[in-house]
Amino acid sequence: MNKTLLTTVIILAVAGTATAQNGMYVPFNPGVTQASFDVQAAPTAAPETALAPSPAISPSISPSPSIAPSPGAESGGVGFLNYFNSPSCDDGQAAMDAYCMSKKSRPLTFDYRIRSFFNAHTGYEFGLPETETPNWKPLSRLDFPLNSFWHGLEMGSEWENFEIHVEWLTPMQSRINGDMHDYDWQEPVADYSDLGIVKERWKESHMVDLKINFKLWDQLSWFPMEFWPTGGFRWQRFNIMTFDLHQVKSNGIWTLNDGYYGDCIDFCQDYYVTYIGGQLRKNWQWGNLPPVRFTLQADWGYTDSFNVDHHLLREGDRYTKESTWGDTFHYGITSEFMLRRNFSFGISADYQQTSTVGKHHFINEPLGVDEEWKNGVRVWSDQASLTMFFRLDI
Repeated sequence: MNKTLLTTVIILAVAGTATAQNGMYVPFNPGVTQASFDVQAAPTAAPETALAPSPAISPSISPSPSIAPSPGAESGGVGFLNYFNSPSCDDGQAAMDAYCMSKKSRPLTFDYRIRSFFNAHTGYEFGLPETETPNWKPLSRLDFPLNSFWHGLEMGSEWENFEIHVEWLTPMQSRINGDMHDYDWQEPVADYSDLGIVKERWKESHMVDLKINFKLWDQLSWFPMEFWPTGGFRWQRFNIMTFDLHQVKSNGIWTLNDGYYGDCIDFCQDYYVTYIGGQLRKNWQWGNLPPVRFTLQADWGYTDSFNVDHHLLREGDRYTKESTWGDTFHYGITSEFMLRRNFSFGISADYQQTSTVGKHHFINEPLGVDEEWKNGVRVWSDQASLTMFFRLDI
């Protein structure tokens, strides 16, 4: 009987510390140890009952419930991630698995973020006042590239079913990759009559994104991804100084020698976007690799846009202002890799498109000009970007 008892204890100890089940990686549970079984010696049994189980053994051998798969794990359905459902999520290695990543509350997170804009620009155009005849649009169009590096911080708080984050970014350096193009039409024809090309540099500029997410469902049997409705507010200020003008086309004639060195246009564009949308999320883990969270986001936002353009080279003191409203559509994909229990690295790709219409205000006080019209007034922005971030959980 002592030989049978020893064999039983060895089998149960191996089962309690198994690291593979159903072909999935299960982290070692520190709570299952030799001491957990508390095996006691059985009293000497009478010969006729020598083969019966000892009553002293059965109640004392109790493997930790933390290694049992949750409902649905065996079928690979809704319970796929719940396979790791155990109180060991607070233990060192176990906190690194995909299930614990999905359940982990992070009361306070800090990110350092770097964003690179490419194929990004903002611009505006307007036509002649409605009262003028003949009338055409556009009369003028200005296109400002935004290709540059930004950096900043994000703070957040995350619970199992609710999150809030706020992000702030500013340009890393004054340089902007790309030249502003200023087009003018002196008559209603398809081709522009004037084109000026100028360099750009950043003045004080900012981006702020306040986002709130809540989980509507965990997983459905037919759709194994979490769904998080999202909403928030974005503010973008692009404050740009243009300089060193090269007028390459004037009155329909191309020229290469007409230029001016110095500041030309002081431009400031603000976008205010109140948005709603949703996220699809999935947490994965392959073998011993760190778990990763994939997030797909799409949102739409009502947008107010305001810009001021101060033409420093024009006669008098000329300002043009646009007040417009419209839509912003945003799409993004994010991957966050949990490198340590309280430290992760992520990368995201985003595309945002804004289109608004409204009114144009032309002011030149020294010349007694103060006019407003809506004909052909349009403000837009296309922004493609890549973002890298490092996240610390407090």
